[in-house]
Amino acid sequence: MAASIIASQIAIQNIARQKAFIRKSTVVAKETGLLKEPSCSASIQATSTHHLPSLPIEKQQQHKSSSDVDIVVGACLRYFSANATNCVGLFRVPGEHDHVQTIWQYMQDHPGARSSVNCVEVFMRNHPEFTAHDVSSFLKRFIKSICGNKPVITYDCWEPLVNLIREKCPADLIAKKYRQILGQLLVPARRLLLECLCKFLLNFSSHKDTTNMGCANLAVCFANLLQPPPEDDSHSSLDQVGKKTRKNPRKFKFKKENPSSRSGKKRNSKRRSKFNKRSSKRRSKIAHSRSASEISAFVKAEGEKTKLCVSAIEILIKESHHVFRKQRMPSPLHTNKNIYRQHSYP
Repeated sequence: MAASIIASQIAIQNIARQKAFIRKSTVVAKETGLLKEPSCSASIQATSTHHLPSLPIEKQQQHKSSSDVDIVVGACLRYFSANATNCVGLFRVPGEHDHVQTIWQYMQDHPGARSSVNCVEVFMRNHPEFTAHDVSSFLKRFIKSICGNKPVITYDCWEPLVNLIREKCPADLIAKKYRQILGQLLVPARRLLLECLCKFLLNFSSHKDTTNMGCANLAVCFANLLQPPPEDDSHSSLDQVGKKTRKNPRKFKFKKENPSSRSGKKRNSKRRSKFNKRSSKRRSKIAHSRSASEISAFVKAEGEKTKLCVSAIEILIKESHHVFRKQRMPSPLHTNKNIYRQHSYP
């Protein structure tokens, strides 16, 4: 009897200790933030720290919205959907520089304002002289800044995405391959930002009859989302053009005359000056023709790269619902069954 009482007391003490341990662990988790659900804005900030010195983005509160992208980007897109579906040339016509700077300064000076999905609508309501073009220019500047003045699609995605266009990949396969490339090479925060932008642009293109901004025009405006890596342009820049032609002119040696013969020296100097003039004219013509051909080749190559960027972004916009489709992960039970079948023997 006494043994059973002692055992029950020990069990009660163990249960109390477990409860105390669980209580302490939850308090520590709350203090360290482990119980908070990570938002997209926090993930975007993790990939773009110290990239936005003039507009510091603090930790933003979690909002119940249909998109998990950064709150400022979502606020701009929400404003466009509600107020700019009839704005002609949106994203193509730039906004006024002073107005864009005012919006930028407002977001910088009011951290509480940029933590709300309605911050852009509230600002525009208080500033009726501003237009949607000002917000579009601000949005482009903000996206560039949170990505560290680099394209949203990282440089390592350039070659595989562009090769599919060069190889003329079939239209029914290119969306699947784009999804695979972006899923493997693009970080989740950038991929989420790109998904939100492309899906919005696809929906916005449905108003092309009033805005004159279809998918092709929108792709031109957002071609900077994808850019070739700078290493590819180092040997083809305009600074390198014409360097091959800027060689030291060939020096022609004349036989030295006897110092005693002054008249012969004068004649040779006249001949040398005439010959140098003719050769310099000839060399300048050759150099001009070479530099002109190199400049035209450089401009042509840059134009081809721009076309590839526009084509890739247009595909991402048109096929956004397929490129950014959520992939279902197999359940652990289903995976275990497959593994068991593979290792089972008859």
